[in-house]
Amino acid sequence: MVERPSKQSSRIARSIRVSIAGELALVKWAIKESFHIAHLILAGTAGALTIMNRPIKETFRIARLARVSIFVSVLGAMAILVPDQFADALKSVVEYSLLQLCMVAASALFASASVALSGQLMIARFTPRLLRAGGFSGWTARHLPITAALLLVIATAFALGQAVHSGMVAGAYKIVWDLCIVAAACGIAASVILMSRFPGAAERMALFGLVSAFVLLFVFAFLPVALPAWLGPLTVIFLWIAAVVWLASALAYRLASTKIPIFICLAAAAVLFSYFDLNDNHVVRHERKTDFVRGAHLSEFEFDQWLMSRTDKHLYEGKNYPVFIVSAEGGGIRAAYFSALVLSSIQDRCPAFAQHIFAISGVSGGSVGAAVFAALVKRLAATGVNDSCPLESSRTGEFQRVAEAVLRHDFFSPLLAALLFPDFVQRFLPWSIESFDRARAFEYALESAWKQETNGDEFAQSFFDLSAGWRGGTVPALVLNTTNVETGMRMVISHLDIYEENEGPLETLLDVNENLTMPLSTAAGLSARFPLVAPAGSILISRGPNGVEKRRYVDGGYFENTGTASIFDLFTALRASSWSESRKVDLYVLRIGSQQALPQYSGKGFGEVLSPIKTLLNTREARGLVAKAQLLTVTMGLNRANRYQRNFGIVEFELQQRAVPLPLGWSVSKIARDEIAAQVNQTFDCSTVEADVVYNSCSREVVLGILKNRNSSPK
Repeated sequence: MVERPSKQSSRIARSIRVSIAGELALVKWAIKESFHIAHLILAGTAGALTIMNRPIKETFRIARLARVSIFVSVLGAMAILVPDQFADALKSVVEYSLLQLCMVAASALFASASVALSGQLMIARFTPRLLRAGGFSGWTARHLPITAALLLVIATAFALGQAVHSGMVAGAYKIVWDLCIVAAACGIAASVILMSRFPGAAERMALFGLVSAFVLLFVFAFLPVALPAWLGPLTVIFLWIAAVVWLASALAYRLASTKIPIFICLAAAAVLFSYFDLNDNHVVRHERKTDFVRGAHLSEFEFDQWLMSRTDKHLYEGKNYPVFIVSAEGGGIRAAYFSALVLSSIQDRCPAFAQHIFAISGVSGGSVGAAVFAALVKRLAATGVNDSCPLESSRTGEFQRVAEAVLRHDFFSPLLAALLFPDFVQRFLPWSIESFDRARAFEYALESAWKQETNGDEFAQSFFDLSAGWRGGTVPALVLNTTNVETGMRMVISHLDIYEENEGPLETLLDVNENLTMPLSTAAGLSARFPLVAPAGSILISRGPNGVEKRRYVDGGYFENTGTASIFDLFTALRASSWSESRKVDLYVLRIGSQQALPQYSGKGFGEVLSPIKTLLNTREARGLVAKAQLLTVTMGLNRANRYQRNFGIVEFELQQRAVPLPLGWSVSKIARDEIAAQVNQTFDCSTVEADVVYNSCSREVVLGILKNRNSSPK
């Protein structure tokens, strides 16, 4: 018998059904209203797009007419903002004279007026009435080129602002910023007035711009150092913007009726000329050797000759004679400045130091610093017996003063001017003009700085002239590291024949072409050719039926940025040649570099695109760390198995990144120079410092202590 539900249960069931029906109705209403709102939003968006469609199309149409000035302005802004070398160079603005600041302002006026006027001129060329029309089209035609010109001012302001935050004096920044604002405003106002009130003024301005472009090309080609260094990088970039915008506008203006895609043709020509190697103007400066005798393989006899010619050897009778080999790591001008100051500071405190240095292995900026020190030794060091090794450690002498004076020069502006003017034009020519090579501008800048500060020409002389008296003199052997583009292996510029551990002879310049030599500036520059900034250098091998055979070489840091790999080979060769009991020597490695900490994690994007490139670049740092670890292992092993009571050791000097960012390019500001000098000269109580931290003054005291461990008088 089935029980009938009670009246109360029926009422509850009906209530539930009513409630569910109400909820469903509410949901249906909400969904319907949502679709209605979405429809209204889409309809409003479509209406807005319909309303904006014409202005957007009109803006793009006008931008296409003024595309040359807009493109050049964007390119110039990127050139000011993106490269770290340019940001470093801007910090030197504090050292500008009033005349140089006025040149910055004048070039900013010229560049901004050129961008605005060229854009308006191109618009007037194709739509003559548009500039005077009313409405949105006329307003856009008049103001879009001006906006492109303002982009340069904004980029300059942002770059100078970054320089302020990294330590530049705020007052100097404000002066430059005010000058640029005033100059750009004058340039933009002048362009508007010229176009609106003076018929034909824009054409005359275009003619002036074209003439200026050709004049600047020849001036920077034939005065590659003095003028760019005086103008500074900001003025150079403004002049390039003005020159390029007028040249490109002239081509577009004259060839518009022919429908020839002139810029595509120029780009294709540049690619073809480069592909067929028609315009490679980066052959390194060289000359034929005449009286240089190639050094022997680094053997016992070679080392004995060098050792027996030391003029202070008698002061170490009954003791081991200390021998140093030095590694000068890469890192642009900061590495050059730091390595030169470290070695010079020791030389000033102990004039006998140089003749204890067997060789210096340099990479990139370290090669430049090593070359400066070696040239100073040739020019300033005493050639006779010099037993002077004073006890005081606070003095700054002639070596450090001259090294600072040489390397404070602006090497970036000549390189930049050559890159943007003669070497830029070279890309579009089907033949090579070697004087347009931007690497030569850098080399000439080195020679000019050296001559100005020393009145000498050691940097213009042959590299092998520097080492001609190596066996019996005080000048250390230079081992400047480069990287072979074709093989990826090291090539060193040195008069020594060095054998790699378990690999056979290390390739040297004399192996590449035994009949050639090169200036010291070229040798140092070839070791410091980081591509894009400086080009790969070509060395001619032979001329045959297939044309010229050549090899290309780039920055030695591509293989390994510390110079320790070559130091390891030198250390191995010296260890073998000085192993017998009859040779009383202690062997030390001086490592001059910077703090190295490879990142363990990365939060940056574009992994698929950038990861292979980052990996290739970071392997050079990793190889340096591995080479240093190997060298440390070898020295520790030798000290443990010390059969003949020798000392083997490594003394480290490190440049640390502190509050002041240190430059990687080829221009060093006063604030950066002061920071590097402070890290070299600042003294500490070496008895209380932390053992795992490198203090440069304490490392210097270690070297001086090694040199002073001798007899008070000859026996």
